[in-house]
Amino acid sequence: MGTSGTLAPAGVNDDNANNDTFNKSSVNILLSRIMKLVRVIEEFSNENQTLHKEYILNINPEKILEVLDDFVLNEDDNPNEIYDPYNLTIEQIEKLKPFLNEELKENLEIYSYQLGCYKE
Repeated sequence: MGTSGTLAPAGVNDDNANNDTFNKSSVNILLSRIMKLVRVIEEFSNENQTLHKEYILNINPEKILEVLDDFVLNEDDNPNEIYDPYNLTIEQIEKLKPFLNEELKENLEIYSYQLGCYKE
């Protein structure tokens, strides 16, 4: 807590807290402490579009952009967050496999795959 009685995340000095405006980095620090974001590869049935399984990824947004060099963000998505769902190609899935908690054996005849993100 700052000297003014306002709460500020660690690393944010009282001057920033007193201005009642945080820079984007400060907001991201605060949000990361409030919620945990989980990134997954979602496997959907091609037959009825229902979610079949989620594969948890241990990767941050910056690394996603580095590993998936052909990845194109939606215009309204933030490269520091990557919240929107994105369809994945087989090549992109292969590049993400080292970051999975479990083995994924993709089958594009039965399933489609998306990069997803949700709050835990």
